[in-house]
Amino acid sequence: MKSSISILLLLMVTISLWAQCPEGQSDGENLVKNSDFCKGNQEFQSDYQYTREPGGESLLLGGSYATVTNPQYALGLYPACRDHSSNGGIMLVYNGSESPNDNAWSQTVTDISPNTTYTFSFWVAPLLRYSPAILEVYINDKAEGKKLELDSVLCEWRKYTVTWKSRNNTEVKLAIRNVNTECISAHFALDDVTFTACEATNLSHELSNAREGQIFQLNNIYFETAKYVLKPASYEELDMLLEFLWQHPKAEIEIAGHTDNVGSQTNNQILSENRAKAVAMYLEDKGIKKYRFTAKGYGEDAPIESNTTSEGRQKNRRVEFKILKL
Repeated sequence: MKSSISILLLLMVTISLWAQCPEGQSDGENLVKNSDFCKGNQEFQSDYQYTREPGGESLLLGGSYATVTNPQYALGLYPACRDHSSNGGIMLVYNGSESPNDNAWSQTVTDISPNTTYTFSFWVAPLLRYSPAILEVYINDKAEGKKLELDSVLCEWRKYTVTWKSRNNTEVKLAIRNVNTECISAHFALDDVTFTACEATNLSHELSNAREGQIFQLNNIYFETAKYVLKPASYEELDMLLEFLWQHPKAEIEIAGHTDNVGSQTNNQILSENRAKAVAMYLEDKGIKKYRFTAKGYGEDAPIESNTTSEGRQKNRRVEFKILKL
C-alpha cells in the first residue's frame, strides 16, 4: 500500500502550453508573494469560500478551497498527494466554482517594468476523476494563453506557463479561473505560482550549470566586418569565459568560428579560423595555458539557421566554445 501511494506522490509532468522567454533570455526573480503557500491563506485573493473544516464536507460545495499538506485532510474523497516541490509543504485544493468569472487565485503585482516580457507559471494536479477542471489564466481581466484541461491521472502535477508583455503597465493583476461550468464540480490542487521578468542571459549565468560536451555561444563579441580583430566591446563577454576557466582549473575547451555563406568558401574558412584564434589569443594573453584550449574554424559548413534570410545569416556568423573537459 505504501509503495503504491509513493508512486502517486512522485508523478510530475511539465506542460508548457504557451511560449517561454525568448531565446537569449531567462526567468528573473519571482514576484509572486507566498508563491508556495507556506504562509497559508495569505497574500493572495480568491472569489472562492475558504474552509478550515478538516476532512469534512465543505469542499463538496462548488467555489470552495482549503490550504493543506495532504488533500485528504480537506476531503476524504481526495487521494493522498504531496505538494509539488517540498515533499510535505502546503498546497491549495479547490472545488471549482460554477461561475467562470470567479477567480480561484489572484494577486496584484506592483512595480513591474514597462515594455518587458514576463512569464506566469503555476503547477496543478487533478484530485477527482469524474470532474476535470479546465483552467484559464486572466491577466488584467483578459484571458491569456490556451485553456488547460486536467486529465484523470490523480496527483500528477502539471506546469502551465503563459508569457505576457507589459507594454505601458506598471502593475498587473494575475488570476486563475476554472471555466468548466458543465461539471457539477471540478476538483484540483494548485502550487508554486511564479511571475518573472524575462531577462537577458549572460554567459556567467549559463556557465553556472556547465557540463562536459556542452556548447556555449559567445553572443557579445564583435569584429570589424570581414575582419578578425576583436573590438574592445568584446572584452566583457570574454572575461566571463576567463573567470570560468580560472574557477575550473582542469577545464579544457574548443573555440569554434563560423560564418554565413556570403563570399567564397575559402575566404569564409580562413575568416572563421582567424576569429577563433583571436579569442584563443585573448585567453592566452590573460594567462590561460595553451593546452587548455584549441581554436578551429568551420567556415560555412555548420549553419544553425538558413542562409536565405539576413536574420539567419547573422545567427550563422558566430564564435562558440565546447567544453571538452571539466
